[in-house]
Amino acid sequence: MLRRKGLFFIMVLLFSIPFVLASCKDNSKSVVDYEYDKETMPIINTDSVSTLISDSGIIKYKVLAKTWEMYDRAKDDYWYFPDGIYLEQFDTLFNIVVSVKADTAWNFSDKKLWKLTGNVFIENHQTKDTYSSPEFYWDQQKRMVYSDSVVTINSPEGGLINASKFSSDERLTNIVFVSLGELSSRGKGLIYVNEDEEGTIEEKDSVSTIRK
Repeated sequence: MLRRKGLFFIMVLLFSIPFVLASCKDNSKSVVDYEYDKETMPIINTDSVSTLISDSGIIKYKVLAKTWEMYDRAKDDYWYFPDGIYLEQFDTLFNIVVSVKADTAWNFSDKKLWKLTGNVFIENHQTKDTYSSPEFYWDQQKRMVYSDSVVTINSPEGGLINASKFSSDERLTNIVFVSLGELSSRGKGLIYVNEDEEGTIEEKDSVSTIRK
């Protein structure tokens, strides 16, 4: 009787081993086959960021952001700020020269290129001029700011102006743009200042350059 029970136990054990091995093999495979997507998964995700950034060993920028994601292993390394960003640029005495607000931002590290989108608002703290647009680019290598979208310029001296083909040095002291018209202070929309008889804008006469 004991012999039969022992034989039965051995048969059950032998029959169960393949299923146990198969289960272990499946579990092992699920771990090994997991692929880390370098383009969509950040290596660092930080909340409530407040940091200073140096350029050539000198502190020049301050960054405030709710969320900072770093994709340093992507094809084009970049930082991503999905919940908005606030930037300040300093002079050598740590006075604020330019400030930038945006709903979303990307910083492509190797290219030293910022892409700012959403309600982008830039202020020159020396002249009090402001610039707003759905999109701006800031090229740190060329030290320039530009936009292919319509930019609304608000100047204490010149009033409100809608502009296109906007470009400037990063300190907003040498600005070039094509004027699309002055904005009425009475809220009645656009008043075109360079308009021919057919109602089209003459771009050759509406290029404006501001040097401060």
